[in-house]
Amino acid sequence: MARFEADESPIAGGDYGPYRQSERFDIYRRYTEQLIAAGAAYRAYETPDELAAMKAEQAAQKLPPRYNGAHRDLSEEQQRAFEAEGRKPVVRFRIADAGGETAWDDLVRGRVAWNNSELDDFVIAKSDGGPTYNFACVIDDALMKISHVMRGEDGLSNTPRQLLMYHALGFTPPHFAHLPLLLGRDRSKLSKRHGPVSLLEFRDQGILPQAMFNYLALLGWNPGGGDTQEIFTRDELVEKFSLEGVNKAGAIFDLEKLQWLNAQHLKVMPMEQFIELARPHLQGLK
Repeated sequence: MARFEADESPIAGGDYGPYRQSERFDIYRRYTEQLIAAGAAYRAYETPDELAAMKAEQAAQKLPPRYNGAHRDLSEEQQRAFEAEGRKPVVRFRIADAGGETAWDDLVRGRVAWNNSELDDFVIAKSDGGPTYNFACVIDDALMKISHVMRGEDGLSNTPRQLLMYHALGFTPPHFAHLPLLLGRDRSKLSKRHGPVSLLEFRDQGILPQAMFNYLALLGWNPGGGDTQEIFTRDELVEKFSLEGVNKAGAIFDLEKLQWLNAQHLKVMPMEQFIELARPHLQGLK
């Protein structure tokens, strides 16, 4: 049976460690300073109250909430004055005033273009020096030679921000693939209100790992070419799966279909393995 294991990890080691973000803060700081020195990022000293007032004023004017760039071009004297007050700055990435768009060829959605005017100067380093999600992703993926980034379509808005940082740092961006979300029967994003969403919960209900693996692969994907096969082993899925077969539309999570697939995998399971899996459930009936 095929297994999916990381080529590198904190346990297995590898050439591109360390792998825990908490051990990479010096790396993030180095690239933060590089962006500041290049004029692609800057320190901003607003207090939480000042930022809240900024958003309130924008709301009153029926404008979208966004950073207004007030601290974009502070002088060294102004920065020293804020620091003398005890203010700890965040670092913001500077979005070019020229506007334009950031575009990429998504492996699922095709050509995607994002107007840069919809982006504000976003935070890349927090006031405690820690990186934000978008910044850490770019640094880690670039330095670890990640070739493909596959994530849910709800992460689509992060991609133009990340691409702008890739270019500012001189990194080659990876290929992006934004996968459709899993939906409940009401076609809203799958959540706990639709039932179990934890793999441990499904395990406790008797769902086999191979059945769940099989079912998840079929959500939003099909082998194409008129192939109607639904029961797959892991090896078969590894062989047949491709991003070209992924649909753009979200797939409905159907518990009845999952239970049917589970039954099919149970039917071909060796009796000895079936007994071992059934034992804890039978003991729980006592």
